[in-house]
Amino acid sequence: MENTNELWQAEVNGQIYEASFEDLAQWITEGALLPQDKVRRGNLRWIEAQRVPTLYGYFNAETLGVNPPVVRTTNAAPPKSDFTKLEGINCVLHNEVEAVFYCETCINYFCRDCPKTAGGLANCCPLCGAICRSLQEQEGTPAQETGVESEQDFPPEIAHAAHQTVRTQYDSATKSGTSLAPPKKGIGGFVFAVFLAFLLAAGRRVFVGFPVFFST
Repeated sequence: MENTNELWQAEVNGQIYEASFEDLAQWITEGALLPQDKVRRGNLRWIEAQRVPTLYGYFNAETLGVNPPVVRTTNAAPPKSDFTKLEGINCVLHNEVEAVFYCETCINYFCRDCPKTAGGLANCCPLCGAICRSLQEQEGTPAQETGVESEQDFPPEIAHAAHQTVRTQYDSATKSGTSLAPPKKGIGGFVFAVFLAFLLAAGRRVFVGFPVFFST
């Protein structure tokens, strides 16, 4: 059952036409709308008309030479929950998956599997190497307290070096088709860099009040 209040658009021969669902069904019956023509409902993405479940029956009826299904419409507004689901934010790399993380540096959204963990510090952006934040945290959910809350706790030099390291690993992995894990040969230096970053980030908490053993 389709809502007559919803507006559809169809792209036929390079021209875009606005129509109701009944109009689309009629155009299919008349042969004016072909299976490969693009359509969309409201502000949703463009897809081939034959991929719309409610339109597939009309194309199938035309192919088999049988009567098309009866168009059933309603004037009722769609549930608010459905609208929210359709308008949700999806992952920039996996368009069909709901986004869970947000990168404030490159302004992109990612699903749960996209950000990679670098040395156990935080979820790093697969595109720019910056620290991705959870959308729940962005909406006001208190973040779990840890020794290092975000990349802002790091000195600028360490944060920049971390970005460059992650991005270099990602570029290398993309070219070689391997994972983002650091090469075995340099894993010692990588672990030491992570340890040093923690010490510098915790600077005042670790070293303030540390006794001076040597004096001049």
